[in-house]
This record gives sequence, structure tokens and C-alpha cells, in this order.
Amino acid sequence: MGITLLYPRIYIERAPKPVLFLDTYIWHYIFDSESQEEHGLLYTCCKNQKVTVVITDAIEGELKNHNLIEKVQELCGNSLFKIPVGQITANQTIQSMTCFFENKPYITLSWDLMILNVPIFNPAKRNLKQILEYIAKEINEAVSKSSGDKEQLIKEFCRVEIEAWKQILGDYKNFFKEKGTRSFDGYFFTDFFVNLPSIVIRSYLFAYIAKEKTITVQDVIDVYTISELIPFVNISVIDKAQHERLKRLQRDYPGLFNPIEENTFVSSFLNTSKLTPLQALKSFLNYINTESIELVNNLDKGSNAYILI
Repeated sequence: MGITLLYPRIYIERAPKPVLFLDTYIWHYIFDSESQEEHGLLYTCCKNQKVTVVITDAIEGELKNHNLIEKVQELCGNSLFKIPVGQITANQTIQSMTCFFENKPYITLSWDLMILNVPIFNPAKRNLKQILEYIAKEINEAVSKSSGDKEQLIKEFCRVEIEAWKQILGDYKNFFKEKGTRSFDGYFFTDFFVNLPSIVIRSYLFAYIAKEKTITVQDVIDVYTISELIPFVNISVIDKAQHERLKRLQRDYPGLFNPIEENTFVSSFLNTSKLTPLQALKSFLNYINTESIELVNNLDKGSNAYILI
């Protein structure tokens, strides 16, 4: 079955207050004795409920392995928000599927909607390590079956996503009755699914990594985190290699990927000629610490709701 092009417009709406994502490596710097100013600023912003610091359950596992999770929890308090890997994609898909069956030409993906609990992602009932290993295995098998061409890899990874989410969300099939040519299975072969932010970013990022090396569990964690969180956060401090791949996506597909970094400030040690990650974090926290939440949210309406596709 081919892909049906329906071109829904996809709108991303930000959270009521700024959302911050920090990769594991930057937490080491924050708790370093020489980074007390950033530490204090983040503590103040969290204590005053001016920012949400988001992590995934996979990142939580990394922080535990580095003996940092208790420090992060103590520093951020109630402003720390954990979301299971895959939950944002699940909510994007459910919202998009609803629009597909209602024949709407647009999809609105709000942060509040993206963080809703999805029963299939009950952390107590799933083995995250096993899931991540399975994803890495499936992706590497897809690579072995492809020609190795980048465009072919992107299509192959999209196919993997289609098959995976058809199965994961199979219980929702009974909620969506067929309407003419619109069916549960058919939905996954339309732009309503393949153009979702997390699916697009993930498929392309995996294609770039697969051209370089065998996909590892760590790659899966990095790519899933970036593809799900970056479109919704205000500032993201990520790994240098992942940032470099995002830059390549913007260079090779500017129309598709430029809106990401136009609306989210992404920092790493890739290019520190302007601001290092700690300087970028300090500047961001200084601003939201001295201004009202209302002013921060209303300063740039364009970054509060933008079109990705």
C-alpha cells in the first residue's frame, strides 16, 4: 500500500509556562562546584514555579546510573516532570487519528494534550530496557534489508513506525469506525500519521545515524527524546552529535526542519562561539526569573503556536 497524501496542517502549541530539557551530560556541569550560579538560578525558577523541567523515563534511568537523579529531584522539586518514552507520539497519533476520521484539514498538538496519560504506557507494567533493545533491533534489521540509500532508509524507518504503532494502538481500533475510505489501518498510510512531528524527526535522524554506524540503545534514547520533546520545549541542551545531525537536517531539508530551531533554542557544545550550553541556560533562567510568566509567554506569539508541516 502506498502513502496517501492528504496534507493536514499541523500546529504545535506550547505549555502555559516555559519548558526546559537538559540532556544527562549537562546535569554534571550544573552540579559541578564551578556552576553554582546556574544551579541557584534553576533552583529559584523551579521553586517559584516559573519553569517546567522535563525528563523521560529513559533519561531518568541514565540519571540513576550516574547517581544524579536524587540531586535533580531535590533541585527541581515539583517543577520536575517525567514522561514515558513514546507517550507524546501516542498522544500525537490519537489526536491526529481523531482529526483524520472527522475529516479535519488541520491537527492541533498542544503540550497539555501531549502529556496526558496513555494506559498502554503504564511504567509499572512495561520493561523499558526490553522495549528500547527491541526498537534498536528492529531498526538495524530494517537497515540490513534496505539498499542503504538515505531516502530509502527514511521510508523504511517510516514503515517500521507504521507497523509498530498499528500494533501499540490496536485497542483503539474499536473507537474509530470506518467511514467510507477512512479506516484504522488506512490512517497509518496517510500524511496524518507519517507527517507527525515525532515520526518525521525520528525517521530522518535514524537514517543519518544508520549511515554512520549500527544503531544502539543509547541512540534510540537520544532520538526518541529529541523527536518527542524538542518541538514542544522552549530550550533544549542536547548532545553535540545529535545537535550536529539536527543541523544537517536543517541544511538538507530546510523547509521541513528549519521551524524546529526557529521556535526552540537548541544548545550543545557543537558551536560555542556565541553561547556555551551553560551560558545559554544561565541567560534563559535569568530572563524567566526576572520577568513575569505572562510576559515570558506572550513575548513572542509566533513561538507559542507554529506550523511544522
